[in-house]
Amino acid sequence: MTDLHNRSEMATHYGFQEVGDVNVFYREAGPTGAPTILLLHGFPTASHMFRDLIPLLADRFRLIAPDLPGFGQTKVPPRGTFDYTFDHLADVVELFTEAMSLDRYALYIFDYGAPVGLRLAMRHPERVSAIISQNGNAYVEGFSDEWGSWEAYWREPSAANREACRPSLAPDTIRNWQYGTGADKNLLSPDGYELDIAYMARPGAEEIQLDLILDYRSNVALYPAFQSYFREYQPPLLTVWGRHDPAFLPAGAFAYQRDLPEAEVHLLDAGHFALETIAKEIATLIRAFMESLPNSSQQPNPNTPNMSTRKAIFPQRPHALYKQHGYSPAILSGDLLFVSGMVGAREDGSPEPDLEKQVQLAFESLRGVLEAAGCTFDDVVDVTMFLVDPEASMGLMLEAMREAFPREPLANATAVGVTWLSGFQFEIKVIARVPSAP
Repeated sequence: MTDLHNRSEMATHYGFQEVGDVNVFYREAGPTGAPTILLLHGFPTASHMFRDLIPLLADRFRLIAPDLPGFGQTKVPPRGTFDYTFDHLADVVELFTEAMSLDRYALYIFDYGAPVGLRLAMRHPERVSAIISQNGNAYVEGFSDEWGSWEAYWREPSAANREACRPSLAPDTIRNWQYGTGADKNLLSPDGYELDIAYMARPGAEEIQLDLILDYRSNVALYPAFQSYFREYQPPLLTVWGRHDPAFLPAGAFAYQRDLPEAEVHLLDAGHFALETIAKEIATLIRAFMESLPNSSQQPNPNTPNMSTRKAIFPQRPHALYKQHGYSPAILSGDLLFVSGMVGAREDGSPEPDLEKQVQLAFESLRGVLEAAGCTFDDVVDVTMFLVDPEASMGLMLEAMREAFPREPLANATAVGVTWLSGFQFEIKVIARVPSAP
């Protein structure tokens, strides 16, 4: 049964997620509790560009690839009632991540996916564990000399300049320039570009894309803000760049190192759509990069957990108690996570005075520690709770338990009445089995 379950997790699943008046199509694979990679496609394609990459990484990571509004299978209100701007695309993807409960993820950004993803990173830097840029530009140095008609449209958005951009949407441009330039023709399947051409032939599709071509100027205007985000937050960054890309030059890959000196840069023998010909090479680089990150929770062999090592686990935003009192939020030993008592502390470590909020904060702190270790409440096997006033807090505790553990089989649970918790009224500690642990 375990092998069947693992195969089911690795298989790619497809679905829709309603986000306001947009119904976002997405593809997903990998264990729910594993480190997440949010895959953002580019122009003129959709999430099918990741069809070869996803199976190569789904044994180790959770991968989610939505179709942006105006692309692929995502359902959007008619043009005129939906603004096709990159700000609006980012709004939809942000709400999609929240609807999918993606609180922490690495970003894979490609082409149009770069300005969308980097908007998310600036809005919520605490959610982004790392960035993988595959020909995802954020520097003017990355532009080739092939942008003339688009730049003219940005400067003067006239009807004539709009029409001058329409050849960018033609089948021959998609097939031979975007996909074909610099690609090994013997490895380039027609599946990707023929599907993109079919999508572009849908009624109204060209006008939507011309709207986005005009608004691409907003991305260039944001480059300084993107670069400021890099300098301030220093996200781990990997670039896997098709060196023969006719639109985005290798200089765009190396430019990241100006603001992120530790950025890992790889120039690959491929074109713009590098995944079409060298998906395995890119997957290998991504796997090594992701497993080098803190709390990557690599599991070489799930049947032989290493209980001789100990690893401290810290949430993204730890409160002050850990430093004040000198202890770790949790210790990972083998595939078991031993979580310290979680209390309802404010950021400065002081107790939250409201009992209901204190219980909620304790469970939120527990959730943050579990996620940092690559697991969820579903992986908890044992719960111990301490209550100073059981009569006052029992009901709140049970309500929080039902919300955290809604499905069977439920974890073991013990509640203990105590006389003192250093000013707190409630504490919860757990043991969890991490699905992907060393």
